[in-house]
Amino acid sequence: MIFAIVLIVALTVLAITCATQFGKGGNGVRVATIVFGVINTLISFFAFPVGLVHTVLGIMIIVMISKDDGEMWFRRPRY
Repeated sequence: MIFAIVLIVALTVLAITCATQFGKGGNGVRVATIVFGVINTLISFFAFPVGLVHTVLGIMIIVMISKDDGEMWFRRPRY
């Protein structure tokens, strides 16, 4: 039970950190967001009927960030 709470808090902190860094861009934010999407998708398989929404959202995160448009966003020049 404690492990689940710690895991949820850690994933929440990772999600908030990635979201706040999107404006700054950078490849590290992109990689961290892909890692978050993969972890979110894997964890959602354990609660599959209810976790179906999280599975779909995790896959969408991975696909959208991995596309060329997403890569260009994170590699854009920052002033």
